[in-house]
Amino acid sequence: MKIGFLSSIKSPLLGYYLRGFFDRGVPVEAVLLDEKTFSAKEEGLFQERTRGQWCVETLYDLEKLAVPFYFVKDHNGDACIDLIKRLGLDLLVNATTLRILKHPVLDAAPRGVLNCHPGMLPGYRGCTCVEWAIYEDQPVGNTAHFMSPGIDEGPIVYQESIRFSKQDDYHAVRLKVYRQSLGVLVKAVRRIERENLTCANTPAQAQGRYYRVIDDKKLHTVKDKLKTGSYTYQGD
Repeated sequence: MKIGFLSSIKSPLLGYYLRGFFDRGVPVEAVLLDEKTFSAKEEGLFQERTRGQWCVETLYDLEKLAVPFYFVKDHNGDACIDLIKRLGLDLLVNATTLRILKHPVLDAAPRGVLNCHPGMLPGYRGCTCVEWAIYEDQPVGNTAHFMSPGIDEGPIVYQESIRFSKQDDYHAVRLKVYRQSLGVLVKAVRRIERENLTCANTPAQAQGRYYRVIDDKKLHTVKDKLKTGSYTYQGD
């Protein structure tokens, strides 16, 4: 199964995902980079969530992997779709594209496009689902799912929740969610190959709920719950 990544040149997760896939014996055939890249605001938000503790691996550190990189103006564009087909990619992985993917790119690879959402679908779709789940005292985790035109609505392939420590503050929680996403994606890819899954033959999600960005007051409550160890899913 030939796997391609859809990403951005400034993605803080791209290097982590690439090395992680290869280290786990899941090679990546190609990386398709969209010209739309992370803004200063988006980079700042990532640094704020992780308190600058995420070590961004540069693409130059990955030279031994010898993965071909291709540059496209738009992951939804005809040139990108033609490239996916020309390369014969079977499965695409969203490795932090900044585009809302649409047809026909969602159909360009026979298996579909796999995404890892930082929330337990279908209950937590949309924005800041880590924070909303903690606020509502529900499990936090990652869900790998096939992408569809509806946001976070595609068929679920694999998901895992996380049990946190009493010592885990907000930044530690966010770091663990980012780190867990790699393993969830790899396990999903292996299931797709093992069971010959596609977006079309995988059961649809149940009805869910979409969340907007959490407000500052509720975010403060979330951070306080974690600081005091009062979140239900914090162990000893």
